[in-house]
Order: sequence, then structure tokens, then C-alpha cells
Amino acid sequence: VGENVNDGGHEKDGMLGETEFVLVGGKGGVGKTTSSAALGVKFADEGLRTLLVSTDPAHSLGDALEMKLTTGAPQRVDAYDVVAVDQKEGGLLHAMEIDTKAAVDEFRRVVAAFGASDATARDGGGGGVGSEMLKELGVADLATILDNTPPGIDELLALVKVVQLVRGGEYDRVVIDTAPTGHTLRLLAFPAFLDGLIGKVLKIKRRIDGLLSMFSGGILRNSGTGADAMKSASEKMEKFRDDMSELRALLRNPRRCQFAVVTIPTELAVAESERLVASLEKERVRVRNVVINQCVPASAGDAYAQRRAKAQAAYVQRLYGLKERAPADLEFTLVPYSDVELRGIFGLKYLSDMLFTPRHDSSS
Repeated sequence: VGENVNDGGHEKDGMLGETEFVLVGGKGGVGKTTSSAALGVKFADEGLRTLLVSTDPAHSLGDALEMKLTTGAPQRVDAYDVVAVDQKEGGLLHAMEIDTKAAVDEFRRVVAAFGASDATARDGGGGGVGSEMLKELGVADLATILDNTPPGIDELLALVKVVQLVRGGEYDRVVIDTAPTGHTLRLLAFPAFLDGLIGKVLKIKRRIDGLLSMFSGGILRNSGTGADAMKSASEKMEKFRDDMSELRALLRNPRRCQFAVVTIPTELAVAESERLVASLEKERVRVRNVVINQCVPASAGDAYAQRRAKAQAAYVQRLYGLKERAPADLEFTLVPYSDVELRGIFGLKYLSDMLFTPRHDSSS
């Protein structure tokens, strides 16, 4: 069974607490997606309306569930295709893979809408503000940023998309399988960039409002088409700003959101997990759980397995040291090595039982 360890050696709520959003992250290849899927299955088994989302560009959530996730929208997981406990139609478990490229392209189109009025001006339509004015508004700089997408911006826009999707309260729990650690760290390193982007959007909005006042006052003729396009674009940018602000507030709200770090007991994975936990704490994102996969039991009879178990034990102890930098309620779950790949609903149910069966002994 899995081993769930905390300070007092007593069972706690763990990942089955009241937190609405659980982000799952870690180094590539450590079982992050499988752990996310098992968590979603466990929530659904508890009778909670659950949405499993992958924002990882290299999607494998569908593979873990053994189903095709191709619609870009929440799809019911067949094994949970039942009437929900509140009698609303729909399964208790839905899953989706967000197309991060499409999310970036959608935002690019909003930015490009400002430039459309420039094209109108060149064509003699009279509705544009001209390339110089666009440059003054800062739109050209913003478009350049998006044309050369910084690592992590795709994850940001995907998470904003998640916020938009779940705002209606259709789900009790949302489990997000994030991109590998590198993307997450770059996303968390964006506060200054995000503040600058929001400030730029607000600056654009203020200047556009001024221009629209000029248009409505008749200072510029034949400006209806360009003015309407710019007004629509500015409203979409304003909505994006609000969504992004909501996302940042959500990530820092420990009552609604927590982060689960998935790792394995090796030098590279442990080092990356230490950096991830430190970055999350710095950004005030609550880290509640560390899942340590592929643990070889100390009782393994083979000499090689015993050597590996001994080496792993040192890395597990090093991970326990994260408690010195993280909140006191940080929990560790040790998942034993499996010689078969755990996929599909039944495999994930088996894994979820290991993830959420606590033991009071932390020595093995």
C-alpha cells in the first residue's frame, strides 16, 4: 500500500480535503499524469463532480484514461456516465486536454484586431489609427511578444482557459495536470512580466477610450468600422486582464487551490522538486502534497533491488527536508514501484487506493 506520512504520523485529509483546485506538477517522466488521473478517479469515486484537465502540450491524459480526448471540451469518462448525486444530468468525471497552441492563437487574434484598423487606414477606409499610433499604444510590442512566445505563456493562457471553463460552478473538484517543471517554474517567474502585460493592456484601453471619444465626437470621419473593431478588441483585452487577475488570486488562495508535487527518488528528480517547492512557496502557492513514485520496498529480496532501495531511502529523507521550508501540514505519499503500467479506470482505481491509504510508519 502507499504510505502517507505527516509530522504527527496520523491520517490527515490530504488531497481529499476541501480544496476545489489541485494542480499536479513535476519533472517529466515521474508519473505526473497518471497521478493526476488517479486523483480525479478518487474524487469521482467519492461522489464529487470532477474535471480532469491537461495543460501539458505533450498530452497523455487520454492515454492514461484509455480514451480519445480530441474535442477540446470536457468529455464524460464512460465509466462514470451516471446521474450525479444532485440529480443533474452528466457523469461525475469529465476530462479534457487543452490545446495550448490554440489558446495562444486565440489571444493573438485579439491583439491582431487592433492592427486590423491599421489595414483599414492603408486601404483608405478612414477607420484606422495608423501604424504610428499603434506603436504609441504599445500593441506592436505586445504582438512581438506573442509572435515569439516566451516559455510558460502557453501554460498561463491554458490556465486562464480553465478558469473560464469552470467559473459556472459545474464541478466540485478540478484536477490540473500541468506541463513539466520547467514550464511551471517559468510561469511562476512571470509576475513582473504579467504585471507589465496587464499594465500595457490598461494603457491601451485608456488610450483607445480617448480615441473612441474623438471618433464619437466626429473629429475623424468614416471611423465607424475601425472604432467598433477597436472597442470590441479592447473589451476582450479587458476580459483577459480580469481572467488573469482571477487566476493569480486563485493560485494564491489556499482555501481554493493547492499544488501537489510528483517526483521519484533520484538525484535529478529530487533537485527539480526542491526548486519547484521553493518557487511555489515564494509565489505564495500552497504546496500540500509530495507524491514519491517508483519506491522500491526495503524488503525486496533481490540484491540489486536492495541496493536501489537503500539509495532511494537517502533521497526520500532529503525530500522530507522540504518540511523545513514548506508549511507544517505538508504530506508525503510513497507509492511502491509497479512492474506494470497502471492505465485505464481499473488501473487508476488501484493506484488511487495506494495514493490515499495512509500508514503511520515512515521508516520504509
